[in-house]
Amino acid sequence: MGQGPSERKEGLEVILEAVYLYFKGNRDDVDQWLRAANPQLGGESPLSLIRADRFDVLADHVRTMINEME
Repeated sequence: MGQGPSERKEGLEVILEAVYLYFKGNRDDVDQWLRAANPQLGGESPLSLIRADRFDVLADHVRTMINEME
């Protein structure tokens, strides 16, 4: 059984909150990151993954980004 709209929205909010923290709240950096093709995502942009409901792939990538900060 897939996630409903409420669960997807909550998951997206958590992902975006983490991304904003990663970029220290810089909206321009977040916007650029969302739209840019990313080699670690198979050349897809994070925004394309969001549109395709592939939050699991995006969440894993964001976890890796944050872990590499530490």
